Amino acid sequence: MKRTIVKAVSLVLASSFLLASASCAKKDKTKKAKTISEDTPWFEYTTIDAETGADPNKAIEYLYPEFAGSDDKYYVIYTQGRYRTPPENEIDYSTFDYNSYNFNYVAVIDRNTKKVVNHIDLNSGLDKEMLTYEHVDTANYIDGKVMVKTNRKIRDYDPLTGKVLDERPSLSNNIAPTSRFYKIGEYLLETEQIWDDYGRTTATLKVTAPDGNVTSFDFKDAGENPYLYTILTLNDTKALIPVSTAKGYKYYELDLSAGKLLSGKEKDYKWLDMGYLGEITTGTDGQIYSYTSGCISRIDAAKKSVEEVFNFEWCGMNWGLMNNNFKLIECSGDKLTFAGQTKIRSQYESASTNFQIVEFSRAAKNPNAGKTILELYSDNVDEVIGAAIQKFNEQSSKYYIVLADTYDSNDFVDDSAYNDIDNDDDWNKLKIEAAAGESNALAMDIINGEGPDILLNTDSFSRLNKSSYLVDLSPYVKDFGPDDYFTNIIEGARTNGVIYQLPVSFAINGISTDKKYAGASGVGFTLDEYKAFVKNDLNGFDPMMTGQAVYFTQLFNSMSEKFISNGKADFTGPEFKELAEYVKDNVPEKAMTWDDINDVEDEARSRAETWPIRGIGMFYMAARSSAKNATVLGTPSLDGRGPMYYCNFSVAISANSVDPDACGEFVKILLSDEIQTSIAMKDYFVINRKAFRSAGTAANNYYNNGGQEAAGGSGVFVATKLTEEDIDNIERVILSCSKMDCQDSDISIILIEEMPAYFLGQKSLDDVIKIAQNRAQKVLDERGK
Repeated sequence: MKRTIVKAVSLVLASSFLLASASCAKKDKTKKAKTISEDTPWFEYTTIDAETGADPNKAIEYLYPEFAGSDDKYYVIYTQGRYRTPPENEIDYSTFDYNSYNFNYVAVIDRNTKKVVNHIDLNSGLDKEMLTYEHVDTANYIDGKVMVKTNRKIRDYDPLTGKVLDERPSLSNNIAPTSRFYKIGEYLLETEQIWDDYGRTTATLKVTAPDGNVTSFDFKDAGENPYLYTILTLNDTKALIPVSTAKGYKYYELDLSAGKLLSGKEKDYKWLDMGYLGEITTGTDGQIYSYTSGCISRIDAAKKSVEEVFNFEWCGMNWGLMNNNFKLIECSGDKLTFAGQTKIRSQYESASTNFQIVEFSRAAKNPNAGKTILELYSDNVDEVIGAAIQKFNEQSSKYYIVLADTYDSNDFVDDSAYNDIDNDDDWNKLKIEAAAGESNALAMDIINGEGPDILLNTDSFSRLNKSSYLVDLSPYVKDFGPDDYFTNIIEGARTNGVIYQLPVSFAINGISTDKKYAGASGVGFTLDEYKAFVKNDLNGFDPMMTGQAVYFTQLFNSMSEKFISNGKADFTGPEFKELAEYVKDNVPEKAMTWDDINDVEDEARSRAETWPIRGIGMFYMAARSSAKNATVLGTPSLDGRGPMYYCNFSVAISANSVDPDACGEFVKILLSDEIQTSIAMKDYFVINRKAFRSAGTAANNYYNNGGQEAAGGSGVFVATKLTEEDIDNIERVILSCSKMDCQDSDISIILIEEMPAYFLGQKSLDDVIKIAQNRAQKVLDERGK
């Protein structure tokens, strides 16, 4: 269900006041229990395990299996990837052949025997004299042949022998096109996207008729940066083509028999929400299906309807794996087939050379019928969280977790606002605005007994941190000692002594730099120390990079306990004034644009950066780019405190849940050694110190032997061998973290609105403090206890 878009900051605050009035008028309501009905669909599945063709005896840096096509005899999978190269300091670049580490294979699986019957090494088919230049673009299985397009040629292969049946020049000689092929009746369609050096794209559609005649269409009239999202088959000679542009979607109707492409009327396709629909495919039954996050929907263009036919909750597989690793390859409503990898891979190990084809079929009954539903809210369910949900649902005889998809942060800001953002100020303001709208919506539903039972990743919604909304999770960590857990991370999450939102995994949020730049505390900076650091060591470049209003909220939030406690706002103390005066005297009115930041000298930027460090690999990535003796320091404060942290994953339980104790069993699973270790091996920091150390050993081994990938991307290069001392150093930084970064968005909005009057000299600080404090107190009072 979509919510009304909130387009202005003032409207977000107005909604919080309306929420306060509603919460005062109504008593808290326990959520009404719902159960899995007898007629809720359920799908059973079988798994086909197969080798991609890559050498299992070589370490693999990355591997991407893609579905190439199928018929009634075979499944065909195309896999591209790269073997791990040696560590950078061991490479002799005068003789090193980077291309020799790349691989491209096609695997052909017999549908009856469920075995791989052939592998085709596509690299062996490349022209030897052009090996440096010719690369595989796409591979598709069409009309019983494997058609492989490179940037130079198109080759047809026999799927069983691997013999090249035909070779012809590619219709395009572009360096980096992206092609997709579709078969509609007797017509072959190729869509091609081409990007230039500036990120601009052009789109072309080539149609090969049964007689071999080729007709090309461009989409220049669609607008700037046209992208051919998909082709929807209507019948054997007609198709619908949605084209994404910088100003939204345009629709074209393709008549293949007449060779005409006509612009459709946008109003005729309002029912087709392309922003919601995901990857689209034509099923074996001729129907059109969309693979969206969490479900499969059938698109009926004639009836102008979209109907859900499969939901991940209707099967016992890991939803996170399905959502992130699987691709729908066939569908007929009651039968579906996906391809992907079903193993949760550690970030610190070689990619598996296996892939899986998973065949689902509708079961006669749902084995979970009668179980009580627990709704879980999350902005993201990855494979590890998916595994925790899967484990809970398998173990519990009374309860079944489903996802609450009512809330979406994008519903609380004007989507078009993102198009014009070019600086950190506007980006932060939009994030705060979205968080305020979403947290207020959650609060309203919880207080009325309609919200989710379990909340994941709402740690930034501090307005929920009250007993009327959330349960105290302290009992679940009461026996956690500092030898086994990062108890400072746990304790830093308390609000007035209560843990409403418990960190499961966290990211360090501070200034990545060299230890030598730290202030007297050794873990952060006082205001004067930071001023000197920026002036003397960074040549005037402030890595926080925001303008006065947002900058002040960041400093305020790092010390929020000084200004708001037990529902009372007090901005009259010297601490508030000192922060305000520092910002006025040392911070520019507006943030630098991102283009301007790129012009800052590399040396200054490399000495200090502000980006969240989610795990060990990201720490090494930051360390190797910014410092010899790497650390993460706190942002400037009055006492030189250490960095804050925010949660990669957090968990909370609604005070009005149908059964808080049942939800607590899920919390226990998230805190178990098994799940904590799995999260740590994905390159995320966890509160379990043993799991952290195990991940550290695996990470060092991986990066010392040429591994480069981290949770935040690629680029970890090891100049000297990593040791246990490097893990000890990261552990010391974690132990220096001061508190959880969980700003109150409503309060931040007030400060962003009111403080510029002082910074720009329009009002005295005392006048601004009076207004800001009164507004903040009104918000706090109307929320109640």
